[in-house]
Amino acid sequence: WDEPARNWWVPGYGQWWSEDRGGLDWYTWMFESRAVVHADTLAWIRSHDGTADAIDSLADFGCGLGVGYAEALGDRRYVGFDLSERNVAWCRSHRDAPRHAWSDRDFICEAPEERFDLVMSSGTIDNAYDADAFLTAMVRASRRFVHLTCYRGWFPQLEEHRYRWSDEHHCFYNDLSPRRIAERLEALGCVEIRVEPLATGNPALPYETRVTARVPEGGGGS
Repeated sequence: WDEPARNWWVPGYGQWWSEDRGGLDWYTWMFESRAVVHADTLAWIRSHDGTADAIDSLADFGCGLGVGYAEALGDRRYVGFDLSERNVAWCRSHRDAPRHAWSDRDFICEAPEERFDLVMSSGTIDNAYDADAFLTAMVRASRRFVHLTCYRGWFPQLEEHRYRWSDEHHCFYNDLSPRRIAERLEALGCVEIRVEPLATGNPALPYETRVTARVPEGGGGS
């Protein structure tokens, strides 16, 4: 779709992931280094089991190699989206849960073909070229909830998002404004919006940012 955010895309964006410089060992290390955060996300998903808001289908924006989530959510419809063709090809070869699927695309500009009970993202918006457009894409793809975590920390003092481009990693490193996140979700029609610090158990980075919201009735906004 025609997304003005693409104007902020930088040539070479995402090259680090596309070249698969991390691999399974790196993604496993990344998952384990944020174990408390991931456990919190999975507990939040499961907290809806047996209710009218049970989460049976999920999209994961920035899935990497699906470490942790592909295993934990094996009985649910889970679709992982990632910029890296290599990552998606690996998942298609090594992840065989029958209800799972994988797609390589820039999900900010190319919407998924289906909508999901939950659109989640773990530590990906921190590296996005447009955080507002990232949130918009999440809401548009959801029919019930969005859930995301921001790994770079908790920045309650920021009135606006703070972006920094990395020539080394070909991505942005973003410090995200809780106020701006909440305002964007509210503008998209979301309710039950919570933007809050999440204790990590890591003294070097005591808090991440956790965001949850219910999308407008009938699905995501325009």
